[in-house]
Amino acid sequence: MDTKKRLFIIDDDEAALSVLTTYFEHCGLEVFAFRDPPDLKKELKEKDPHAVLLDIVLPHASGVEILQKIKDIKPRIPVIMMTGYTNDERRIESLRKGAYTILTKPFDSFEEVYHVVNNAMDHYIESLKTTELARRVEETQRLEKINIIEIDFLKSLQHMIGEAEDPAF
Repeated sequence: MDTKKRLFIIDDDEAALSVLTTYFEHCGLEVFAFRDPPDLKKELKEKDPHAVLLDIVLPHASGVEILQKIKDIKPRIPVIMMTGYTNDERRIESLRKGAYTILTKPFDSFEEVYHVVNNAMDHYIESLKTTELARRVEETQRLEKINIIEIDFLKSLQHMIGEAEDPAF
C-alpha cells in the first residue's frame, strides 16, 4: 500500500486554496487542489485520495451535493467540510450526508486543521487495511475448507479401493 497520504482540496477561494495546498504539501501530503469540482469519478479513481477537504459553499455547485457524489463513488472516504458560515442548515445536512466533520473558516490554527485531516486519513487507511486483512482471512479459510474437503475425499477414495492400511490416515 502506498505510504504517501493524498488529499483533495476543493475550494473556490483561490487564496485559501493556495495557502492550504502549500501548508499540506509542507506537511508531507500529496495535494490535489481544485477551484471547481473535478470529474469526481475519474479523479477519485485515478488519484485515490485518503481524504477530501471540501468547501460547503461553491459558486457553481453545492458542497453538500458534491459530498453526496463523493460518498456515492467512495462511501468510506472521509470528507471534511469547510465553511465560513457558523449558523447554516448546510452544516447539519453535511453531517447527515456523511461528512467526517465540519471546520469553520477562518481557521483558528492550521495545526488543528492538519490534525483533523491527518486523523481522518489515518482512520481511512486503517479501515482499508482491515478490509484487506479480512478479505485475506476469508480467502485463507475458503482454501482451507477446500483442502479439508479434498483430504476427506481422498480418504474415502482410498478406503473404497482398499489402499488405506493405516486407519489413522
